Amino acid sequence: MSVQFDAIGDHYTCIKETPGSLLELHTLRTSLGDITDQSVLDLACGSGFYAQKAMQWGARSVTGVDISRVMLDDASRRLSCSRDEWDPQLQLYQIDCGQAFDLGQRFDVVLAVWLLNYASTRAEMVTMWMNIARHLKPGGRCLGIVPNFDMLGYGDKVFPGALEWGYKIGVVGKVEEGVKLRVEADVEPAFGFNCFEMQRQVYEECARMAGCVVQWLPMVDPVDERVNFASILPRAASRVFWATRDDKDLVGA
Repeated sequence: MSVQFDAIGDHYTCIKETPGSLLELHTLRTSLGDITDQSVLDLACGSGFYAQKAMQWGARSVTGVDISRVMLDDASRRLSCSRDEWDPQLQLYQIDCGQAFDLGQRFDVVLAVWLLNYASTRAEMVTMWMNIARHLKPGGRCLGIVPNFDMLGYGDKVFPGALEWGYKIGVVGKVEEGVKLRVEADVEPAFGFNCFEMQRQVYEECARMAGCVVQWLPMVDPVDERVNFASILPRAASRVFWATRDDKDLVGA
């Protein structure tokens, strides 16, 4: 996974200007609530877009983790500029979120934005969920985003409506309980990346194995005059979830 994002580098930030990303941002911000003076862990932080937002939203400390050194270098530049204004504690680590790891601390908020879509098997997804559970404080919450699992019903076709969101999503392969996707961003310069989309129950069952409970959230219309979001919300290309630890069911964190 690191190779494809090392090649993309700071171009990845362009996708955050697409209608789909604007919808995701507004939904996540609305659902997250007040994070003033809270600690935030951003898993698969990439170039630091959501880590920077956490700073702006009042987080006391922000920790970013990503597999790509190139993306982390870009995140460091982005967040260093933000740090002068908001001055939270900031740490960045080069770690593969698909492997078990422990930072030795727990957080009020864990962000898993476009993380779980890099799991191609249940075992890989359980590991990611265990990483989430391991780093959540009691009472903490995880907010994350995955491709819309409803697209699985379209078989080998390109997911309808995705271009309205600023990218094309097509099936390029099959895995046991889902599909391999190719996401092509309709930006300049253009770029693309591969990921996976699993059936809804795979996310939920793997979360339970890690001691987490998942709730799928409705997408929230940003009401932006540049885009008629109301007309294309039924074809949203992604889903946002909220998860908490259910410690009585935790099998090992």
